[in-house]
Amino acid sequence: WFTHLSLGVGLDIGYERWDFTSQNLSDESNSSTGFGFGLGILLGVFDNQDDVRVNIGIAYQSAVQYQFNIDPDLLPAFDMPQQLNFGITAYLLEGTPLRLTFDFQWIEWSETAELPVYPNQPTFQDAFNFSIGMEYRVSISETLSIYPRCGFRLFDAPWGDKDDLPMTGSYKLILDTDGDLFSIFTFGFGLSWITEDGEVRTLDIAADAGGDSVNAAIGFGMEF
Repeated sequence: WFTHLSLGVGLDIGYERWDFTSQNLSDESNSSTGFGFGLGILLGVFDNQDDVRVNIGIAYQSAVQYQFNIDPDLLPAFDMPQQLNFGITAYLLEGTPLRLTFDFQWIEWSETAELPVYPNQPTFQDAFNFSIGMEYRVSISETLSIYPRCGFRLFDAPWGDKDDLPMTGSYKLILDTDGDLFSIFTFGFGLSWITEDGEVRTLDIAADAGGDSVNAAIGFGMEF
């Protein structure tokens, strides 16, 4: 029980630039840099070093606020929201090839934009997302493994009515969306191999469906 505790701290530097071009007004451009931080804790709850291992993680990401020299009549300005993530991971079966995950995420979208200048207009809402996932490690050889994966995510959009989207300042969000709560299915696989020098390389490919659009991602990791 309680095999280890890992702590992490990070510094974020956010940079944004906007350009405004108009036939009737003078062109405008501006940039801003904001700073934030992240904190994380990973607790090894249980590990019998055979067929059961359970970890719990909590991560906090601060907001990143920008100070634009911007006329709000020209362009709305948004900050990056703070968020909190909580997750549980269980490794099961002999040699723990099966990984199961449960995650909860809170994103404070409500503090990223200005309040509407007109009454009775909706504002951006905080999002509460839930997800579960499964991964199974298949060892091809001593140095090569593949990881088929699948998952499900209940994605909460930062608005309450797809037909009456939020307003920030004097601007109304115009977006073609199918709803305010989405059931998203994810799938993909990972490939991991060890070089002759003992360094790990990973390749990950994933996709999801069920939201306003189908998405795909690819990642590559190198250990030095």
